[in-house]
Amino acid sequence: MVCLWLSLIGFRIIPEVLAGGFPIGFDTVTYYAPFIRGVQTLGFNSLLRVLFSQTAPLIYFILFPLGLAGVPPILLTKIVSPIIFGFMGLVVFTVLKDVLKISRGEAVLLAFFMCVNFMVLRFSWDMWRNSLGLIFYLLCLRALTFFDLNRRGGFKLLLFSLLSAASSELTAVLVAATMCLGGLHKLIKIRRLTSFTVILFIIGGLCGMLIVYYLHILQVFTPTPPDYPSEFIGGAVGFASFPYNYIGAGGWYGFENYSEAVLTPIILFLFISAPILPLLFKQKFECKWVNIFLLTCLIGSVSIIIFPYAAIPVWHRWMFMLVFPLLFYASKKLSSLGKRLKYGYFTLILVFGLGYAVLPPSTPFPYYSISSITYKYIPTSMLQNSISLEDSPSVITVLNWLDTYGFSNSCLMAYEPFMGWSRLYLQGDITIIPYDLSTSMLDLGLEYYDNVYVIWWIRGTGWYDWTPPPSLIEVFSSGDIAVYIYSP
Repeated sequence: MVCLWLSLIGFRIIPEVLAGGFPIGFDTVTYYAPFIRGVQTLGFNSLLRVLFSQTAPLIYFILFPLGLAGVPPILLTKIVSPIIFGFMGLVVFTVLKDVLKISRGEAVLLAFFMCVNFMVLRFSWDMWRNSLGLIFYLLCLRALTFFDLNRRGGFKLLLFSLLSAASSELTAVLVAATMCLGGLHKLIKIRRLTSFTVILFIIGGLCGMLIVYYLHILQVFTPTPPDYPSEFIGGAVGFASFPYNYIGAGGWYGFENYSEAVLTPIILFLFISAPILPLLFKQKFECKWVNIFLLTCLIGSVSIIIFPYAAIPVWHRWMFMLVFPLLFYASKKLSSLGKRLKYGYFTLILVFGLGYAVLPPSTPFPYYSISSITYKYIPTSMLQNSISLEDSPSVITVLNWLDTYGFSNSCLMAYEPFMGWSRLYLQGDITIIPYDLSTSMLDLGLEYYDNVYVIWWIRGTGWYDWTPPPSLIEVFSSGDIAVYIYSP
C-alpha cells in the first residue's frame, strides 16, 4: 500500500514540477490559495468567514493550521494536491479489495489503473472538496459492506459519513441518498425494521440536516458582508440555488435553449466514459452499495435532460462522480481478462493519463481536444490554472504594478479567472470586485469609486471570448495581460 501511495504521489507531482512555481487548477488558485493567504494575514477571521458562509468546511479546517505555519500559498497547493491524490488511491484500493472482492495484488494494480484515468486526474486538478468527500464516502461503502455482514464498525460508518458530508455539499447528498436507499432496500427485502436500517436512516437524517444547512434553509450564521457595496453582489449560483434553471441562466454554465441543455450532457458523458465503455459491456452490476452510488450520480447527471428549468445543481460534477462506480466495474471486468489484454488496456489508460498530465493546453493530447463543448468542464490539459501557465507571470507583474501605482479610492473589476490572482497579489487599498463583463457594472463602479480598473488580456488575445470595449483604456501591460481603466 505504501508503494501504491508513493507511486501515485510521484505521478501526480509530474505536472506540478512541469508547472514550475505556478499553481495548476482553477479552484486551486481561485479559492484555496487565497484562503491560505487570508489565514496568514487575517488569522482566525479567515476561517470564520468560511463558517459564516455555511459551506462544507472540512478542507478549510485542514488548510488553516498549514496556513498558520507560514508555508507560501502556491507551494502549499502544490504539496496538498498530490497528497490528496495518493490517499484517493489507497481508498480505491480498499474498495476494490473489500467491497468488490478482488485479490490484494490485483487490487493494487487496478487502483493505480483507476487513479491514472484522466477523470480522476480531473478531480485532482482542482476539486479538493469533492475529492476529500469521495475519499470518506468510499470509506463509507467499505464500512457499509462490513456492517451489513456482521453489524461491526458502526462508529466508523457514522464517522466517515459525517466527514464526507462535511467535505462537500455534493457528497453530503450522496451519503444521505446512499443511507436512505440502502435502508429502504433492506426494509423492503426483509419487511421489518432492524437496528441496521434504523442506523442507516439516522445517518441519512443527520446528513439531510447538513444539506438543509448548506442550502441556507436553516440560517445559523449571518454571512460576513463583502468588502465592497452590496449592489455588486449577483444572484445565487451553485449548490445554494436549488432547483436550478439552466435555460437562459447566463453565466459560464447556462444554456440558451433546451436542445443545447440535452446535447451537452450526452456529449460530455460519451467523452468521459468512452475509454472504459468496452470494459462495461456484459459486465454484471452486482454490488448493492456501488449500484446505489451509481444510481444517485446518474440521477444528478440526467436531471438537466429531464427538466432543465428546475434541475439538480452542478449536473456536470454529478457526472464526474458517476465515473467512479463505472471505473469500479470496469476494473472488476479488467481483472477477469487475460494477461495480454489486461496489460494492453492498462497501457492505453496510462498513455491517456500521461497525455493529460504532461502535455500543455497549446498542444494537448488529441483526445482531449475532440469537442469544444467539453472544454468548460474538463480542461484539455492539467498544465493550466484559471489562465495559461504562460500568462501567469504576466498576471503577477500587472497586479504588482497596480498595487504600486494604482490610484487611491479605486476598485479592480476581476472576472472569476482573475479573482484568485487578485486576492493573492493585491496587498494595497484597491477594492477587488467580482466582474460579470457588463458595462453597467463598470458604471456602477464609478458611483462608488474614483477609478475603476479591469484586468484582462490585451485585445485580440486570451480566453473566454470577450473583448474589452473602447471605453476601457489600457494603462499597463505585461506579455498578453493588461490592466485597463474605465473612461466612459
